[in-house]
Amino acid sequence: QGARAVVSRTGRNLTGSIGIVLPGLRYAEIFQPIAREIERLAGKAGYRVLPGEILGTDPRVCAREARRLAYQFAKERVAGVIFQPLEFLKDSARASEEILAYFVKKYIPVVLLDYDIVPSPARSSYDVVGVDNVNAGLAIGNHLLERGARRIAFLRRPGAALTEIDRMRGVMSAVA
Repeated sequence: QGARAVVSRTGRNLTGSIGIVLPGLRYAEIFQPIAREIERLAGKAGYRVLPGEILGTDPRVCAREARRLAYQFAKERVAGVIFQPLEFLKDSARASEEILAYFVKKYIPVVLLDYDIVPSPARSSYDVVGVDNVNAGLAIGNHLLERGARRIAFLRRPGAALTEIDRMRGVMSAVA
């Protein structure tokens, strides 16, 4: 709210629906309660939520489903979209950017959930709702050190979200 709040051309195309595209819904338990809370709050504000059900865990299937949902939500003239960027693809950033460009072309506002499409500290032009992962990693690292840990290993999956890199940076800062 504030500095980047503007009245856009979408005001003429609103249907009272908000689309949610969460490719991580299947493999990250954190997104279930977030999706429920979005639905609850949207309902209180008079919006209907169109959940973006993405089946399967294969990253290519998730990307294909995310594209399909983008087309569906544009056709239904949603008032906006909440989108978790894609991950675990060889070029996740490019695939996410293609989907986001489609929403921009259709004048559909987008809020990214969990992380930006560019590595921090850089920022894209999209609004992002997430946590400060560097400070979260720092807190984790400090906690482990306070408990007597002398060697900390950070495991991450190849192609995982940029949030993991930020958490790792925080842990490394605590160790340093």
